[in-house]
Amino acid sequence: MKVLFVWPEYRITGFKPISISLLSGILRQEGHETKLFDTSIYDIPVSGRDDDKDTAEDMMVFPRADLPRNYETKHRRNFIVSFNNILSEYMPDIVAFSSSTLPYILVEKLVKGIDIERRPALAIGGIHTLFNTEKIVNSNMFDYIVLGDGEAAILEIIEHLKGERKVSELHNVIVREDGEWVSNKPTPLIPDLDKLPFYDWSIFDNEYHFWRPYQGVAYRMGDFMTARGCTYKCKFCFYDNYFKFYNTEKRMRYHSPERCVSELGELSTRYNIKFWKFHDSDFFLRKEEEFGELMELYKTRIDLPFVCITNANTITREKIKMVKDAKCKSITIGIESGSEKIRKRVLNKNVSNERIVESVKIIKEAGIRVSTSNMIGLPEETEGDIRETIKLNRLVASDLADVNYFYPFCGTELGDECYQNGYVKDHSQELVSIRNSYVMEMPQISLETLEGLHRTFQLYMNLPEYLDPLIRLAEDHDNTGNKVFEILHDIIMDKLIE
Repeated sequence: MKVLFVWPEYRITGFKPISISLLSGILRQEGHETKLFDTSIYDIPVSGRDDDKDTAEDMMVFPRADLPRNYETKHRRNFIVSFNNILSEYMPDIVAFSSSTLPYILVEKLVKGIDIERRPALAIGGIHTLFNTEKIVNSNMFDYIVLGDGEAAILEIIEHLKGERKVSELHNVIVREDGEWVSNKPTPLIPDLDKLPFYDWSIFDNEYHFWRPYQGVAYRMGDFMTARGCTYKCKFCFYDNYFKFYNTEKRMRYHSPERCVSELGELSTRYNIKFWKFHDSDFFLRKEEEFGELMELYKTRIDLPFVCITNANTITREKIKMVKDAKCKSITIGIESGSEKIRKRVLNKNVSNERIVESVKIIKEAGIRVSTSNMIGLPEETEGDIRETIKLNRLVASDLADVNYFYPFCGTELGDECYQNGYVKDHSQELVSIRNSYVMEMPQISLETLEGLHRTFQLYMNLPEYLDPLIRLAEDHDNTGNKVFEILHDIIMDKLIE
């Protein structure tokens, strides 16, 4: 059968989504055809769209790299018109949408904009579906609603379309039959990830979805996960409710080191990958012996630079030496907030400032670049708390202190609290970018103060403290503040280009 995957993306990132890569591999292994429709390539006339390259430069996080000309090419046609064109030309048996929360508005517009005689079956999955199930069911837009992991569900849906499987035999799926919705129990989580096929990247554009800038240089990058899950209990993360859906404790599932390296090797060769990004929630969670085996195999058989994400609590000198020897170039650590009160009480992230400082020191002593992820606009967070975040990032001297606005995702404990407390403004018709859009109104801090700290965050990170009085002027969105900001912004960009 023919399956059209839809990735409702509005940023230009050079990223290949893990879920679609795997599902396409599963379907092709069973002899089905797959194709991709990526909305980011097209004109999207919806308020809030941004471009990762331009936004990152505006926010002074890295300089623009010289990317291949083909990377920059985009279709200037309307995304809904283009979607109908591909439906008419490809004539899929089913369209499979994979969506998170922020771009879901694009899914709604695409489905409502279908205007062809032969309407295919429509399925939707992704984390947004699991936590907004009732709204999606009530929309009556889809024939199949996949909850949780989709590896088994996608094949069962295909069998149902072919008349080879009953509705009662569809797991992890809510399906519409005779005008009624039928929901069955989920299947257990796949225990052995090594049994899954390799990613299929043949559905992605050979230029557009591969080239990505890193430190001012363009690389053909690959995206990979060596493990699934998370053992932490952060209130802003979706994993708590994800595991509750499966009625199981929070845990990790790992690909074996040999499987990881075999797949990485094949993908590197087939798609000419020169740089890898690992998307594990915490790359360092493996036990030290197995982690050492993975890094040794990677070093001897892959031997390409990579970046990864971790938690300050799992950093050890031994593991840092292992990744350094394997060509790790940068490690991202989640600070979230420089205020221990906010980090521990509001976010339920049990990491101390002392531990963050020590972990960053270990990484930097090994000669590895350190990036920190930070959020502002958190519940209960004051102006003073945000300045504590600035202070901590300055103290650890991270190479990049990335900052985003907090977003209250439904289905997370903290996001649900924000809706219950009436903090969230209506943004249902907007594309929200956490880099430049804030959707809440908090009683303890004004939007003007928040926006001022957000736009000057990188000024504080990249300029000496004796210039703080000038940076404070740039926090104000008046004539003086805007002029000061423009001058300081240009200084930072000149510094980055150098």
